[in-house]
Amino acid sequence: MNSPRRYRGFLPKSTTAVYGSLVERRSREYYIYTDEHEFVRISNRHICLFTGLKDIHGTELYEEDLVRRLPGNQLYQIQYHHAGFWLVSKWQSAPISESMLLEKVEEVHI
Repeated sequence: MNSPRRYRGFLPKSTTAVYGSLVERRSREYYIYTDEHEFVRISNRHICLFTGLKDIHGTELYEEDLVRRLPGNQLYQIQYHHAGFWLVSKWQSAPISESMLLEKVEEVHI
């Protein structure tokens, strides 16, 4: 299956991200076709779809990203539910809208 949508995948056994179009070549083997016109095999565990939105710093937001909704300090994870992207936390969830001010959080130390 070829897809014109933008995805993020990770190299197998790595935290190195690869961005581009998703391609499934064989059963459960996934590749990203990058902007550099290369096919890069990715792990099938964390294939994340681009939301079409960027945070307040211009960083693209993908599924599974941790974000902070401003103003405030509560952390959310972006998830795809009910044909749309949602902010989900332990206590609440809400559909994402373009008017929300979001800031991507790189790491969370608990």
